[in-house]
Amino acid sequence: MLKHGHAVLFVGVLLLSSGLAEAQDNCSFLQVLRRDFIRNDSWPEPFVQYDRGVVSMTVDAMVAKGWERQNLMGAGFFNDDNRTLNRAGEEQVRYILTNLSPQHRTIFVERDLADAVTDARIRAVQRAAAAMLPKGQYAEIAESNMRFVGSPADRIDIVNRKSFASIPDPKLPAVKDDSGGGGGGGGGN
Repeated sequence: MLKHGHAVLFVGVLLLSSGLAEAQDNCSFLQVLRRDFIRNDSWPEPFVQYDRGVVSMTVDAMVAKGWERQNLMGAGFFNDDNRTLNRAGEEQVRYILTNLSPQHRTIFVERDLADAVTDARIRAVQRAAAAMLPKGQYAEIAESNMRFVGSPADRIDIVNRKSFASIPDPKLPAVKDDSGGGGGGGGGN
């Protein structure tokens, strides 16, 4: 009996000493034990929230870049002087300001190697937006380092017109007249 008593006492002292050694901020052994139990009991929930946050931040960044690409005004939206918008550019600004929800109405202007060209493009977009919006409202316009991927609208229009011009006129197939009898299949009872 004494042999087991020493073992229990030894384990108790060992637990007490390790609990006190781990106790931080003057916590008692029981407080440390309770804290550890709660942590173990709630696992993995505290870590799941962090993981969800990281995934959400990644998705949010991708969505923001998608809207930036959607609302990007590249060189193809400006006339050769880069000081005025062409017809496609005006329509793009109108689309962004009227069809998109307010939180997605930022117009991004592709940055050019020359700052003067970038500034001229931004001013052209500001003038067009000011003409389209009610008095007192302003469009949010930002520079973007993203490259515009696409072709000018007039080039696409030429390709489409040539493509449609090469389509043959529709014709119905010729009707075959099979008057050789035999058809009908009625029941001769």
